[in-house]
Amino acid sequence: MKSFRSIHSRLFLLFLASMLSLLFVVSVLYYQRATEQIRNRIADIADKNISQTVGLFDLLLKGYDSVTKTLNSNDELMRLLQSRLTDDPVLGVDNERKIRNILGAIFYSRDDIVGIHIVTYSGKVHSYERSSGGSGSGNYTQAQWFRSLKESTGEMKWLGVFPQSLMSGGFDRPVFAFGRQLFELNELKPIGIVLIETDAEAILSALSNASLGPGSSVSIHGAAGETIVTTSGRNSFEPLPAGWPGQLREDETFVRERRDSLVTAARIAKAEWTIVAQTPKSNMQLELKQTQQFLMTVIIVLVVVATVLATFVSRTFSSPFKRLLQEMKQVEMGNFNGRISVNSYDEINVLVSSFNRMVARMDELIERIKLSSISEKHSQLQALQSQVNPHFLFNTLDMIYWMLDERENDRLGKVILALSHIFRYSSDWEEASRTTLRSELEQMQHYLTIIETRLPAV
Repeated sequence: MKSFRSIHSRLFLLFLASMLSLLFVVSVLYYQRATEQIRNRIADIADKNISQTVGLFDLLLKGYDSVTKTLNSNDELMRLLQSRLTDDPVLGVDNERKIRNILGAIFYSRDDIVGIHIVTYSGKVHSYERSSGGSGSGNYTQAQWFRSLKESTGEMKWLGVFPQSLMSGGFDRPVFAFGRQLFELNELKPIGIVLIETDAEAILSALSNASLGPGSSVSIHGAAGETIVTTSGRNSFEPLPAGWPGQLREDETFVRERRDSLVTAARIAKAEWTIVAQTPKSNMQLELKQTQQFLMTVIIVLVVVATVLATFVSRTFSSPFKRLLQEMKQVEMGNFNGRISVNSYDEINVLVSSFNRMVARMDELIERIKLSSISEKHSQLQALQSQVNPHFLFNTLDMIYWMLDERENDRLGKVILALSHIFRYSSDWEEASRTTLRSELEQMQHYLTIIETRLPAV
């Protein structure tokens, strides 16, 4: 516990705690800001991707629409389709050849067309397919797609993606089918329908442009909410609400962050479709994980740096105090010759200088006290010596000599006794300052006894 109460430990813990607290606050704010920026950037990317995808679909569908318009505006094709010269086989074969040539020219104008099929209301079927390149016949009047095209009023019908060709043989990959009803432009009389099938790879490739990662799922929904085409996402997403996102305006995009995914939607105005892209949050968290790893690395480095700085600062501040304490212990043991020399903070330098002056002053005072004590002892000895009056002592001893000579023993005893009391009282100089009046009177009486003996009454 004592180690934690020292200046070094307290400063170390205080500085380190301050640095770590500041680091924690800055890290939290940085992470929150980085997370917000990453989410906004991902949302912007998703918005741009789906907008680009809508643009690709618009261009793609406009190209397909132009193909069907080319067929419907071809006067020769319309004339040949309405020709009923079935009694002349040669003319019939020639008409078929001309129709096939027209269809073939349009077929080879695009690389993704699988087949072009025209079914007249007279029962004739004219096809140009990738598999055979010829024509054929068949009964398709009961198919749903045929009824949908027949019930239209000449507008383009986007039938959607099918797992296999509706009319072309020998093509087992998914196809994107669309068509319209053909009209004789002069009389606006319907003469049949045209069905065009293209390789669905172009649609799926354009659709994948809206994907933000391998786990994303992109789908196209019709006006009634039916699914036209979808990519196979590896993740199972939370079902979207019925009718979501509703009717969107042209060039409008919708972005929403859900519990398990980021959902973006936009409207393909050409086909009245809605394209919806769902990106799992696991893909979004990838960049966040990289940010977390970078932040953790920076935090670890800063913690090490803060620890080193805390140790350096605490030692720099506490080292002069430790030296001061060591010197104080020497002074406590009686050594006043030591001095401290430090070059630290101004306040500490002032404190050390004051300590050095204090020690020097104490050493000087002690020397003065020693000299004063010696002088006092000499004074005491001189006082003791001055307490015995040599002249008085000589006269008294001279008197004792003559009294002995006359053999007056009684008087001699009183004088000697009085003199002994005087010597005893005078020799005790330490008690002289605390004597009583009675003692002083007794000494005066002894003195008078000696004087009366020396000077007899006249």
